[in-house]
Amino acid sequence: ILIGHIVWSGSVALILYGFFLGGLFHLFVIYYEEPHLTNRFGESYRAYLNRIPRWFPRFKANGKKGE
Repeated sequence: ILIGHIVWSGSVALILYGFFLGGLFHLFVIYYEEPHLTNRFGESYRAYLNRIPRWFPRFKANGKKGE
């Protein structure tokens, strides 16, 4: 919703607010969510973190899924 509002209004203040909010989300994930899930699920969650990127997907050059 915020991204749509930024595009619609073109407000610099909303762009700065969006970056600020995104930074807060990132810090929450890094310092609360990931340690909590690591404590709860242990090594399987650590393996998941190593396989899956945090925010942006990785695309394979050969187009194969799941490898």
